[in-house]
Amino acid sequence: MSGPRHVAPAVEKGHADGHPVQVEVIFLRHAPAERNGLAYRVARSSLPDGATPDATAAALCHRVGAPDLTVEVLHSTSWRHHLAHGVILTYAALPDPRPDLPGSALHAPSVVCSGDPLRPTPDVLHDHHVAAHAVRHLTYLLDHDPGIAATAGHAHLDALWGAMRAAASIMPTGPHAQTHRAAERQETADRERPAS
Repeated sequence: MSGPRHVAPAVEKGHADGHPVQVEVIFLRHAPAERNGLAYRVARSSLPDGATPDATAAALCHRVGAPDLTVEVLHSTSWRHHLAHGVILTYAALPDPRPDLPGSALHAPSVVCSGDPLRPTPDVLHDHHVAAHAVRHLTYLLDHDPGIAATAGHAHLDALWGAMRAAASIMPTGPHAQTHRAAERQETADRERPAS
């Protein structure tokens, strides 16, 4: 017996129910000179008429990539509503096909939440929080999604996956101020730890 069929609302002309739709890709890269060994870069595009979010994210990967550098993982990790930009669909991609372009270090990754089970949107959300969530999401999938797990056998991704696993294992989650305090404590402890 089949129940009612649930159909997602149609997205037309880059809008969902009157809200603009953007697709962003968080490109993750191994950055050995950085404290956690991670950096990220963000690319965004409006959802073109007639395009799917997956195709738009893939186009962002190819548009910024060089022919000999390819993205091996592209996965939708989250969405959010922004008053000025509408609905933002987030994808994570690795490795970054253009590590020569400027990126941002993911020094103290933390995932923010509202802390209120009936109001899920955090009060403050920055790109580094979105990137941290993508890192945690992908490391979970590394153990649970066979397609993503297959990339773990690629030697050139070992350092990136290792840095992502290490960051995800100590990543605080909570309201904005709480996660930043936890991240600052972790940074202080790391600086004070004797070098091995």
